[in-house]
Amino acid sequence: EEHSMRLKLKLTVQAEVLGTSAILQQSCVVEFTIKGQQCPECNAQFNNLGTKATVQVRQRVGHKRTFFYLEQLILKKRMHERATKIDQFRDGLDFFFKERNDAVRFATF
Repeated sequence: EEHSMRLKLKLTVQAEVLGTSAILQQSCVVEFTIKGQQCPECNAQFNNLGTKATVQVRQRVGHKRTFFYLEQLILKKRMHERATKIDQFRDGLDFFFKERNDAVRFATF
């Protein structure tokens, strides 16, 4: 829409003239257009270009008790915080990391 993401400001500039007691004042309306942007890191992460390592966790059994226990350990030890993205699948989870060292640290946990 043409009117959305627009910001209008009325600016008033006031100054005293040197040597006299006169004051000059001028007002004008300034219109800003706000454009949605992301920082380069967020943009790369959004486009999945920032992912350098992936850790896949799978369990193919009828029950998910072990997987639920592992999930609670990951949350308790806060090992998920360095993951940039987490995808859920039928048999498990994929953890995406920005740096390989973070993925290795997660996998050795």
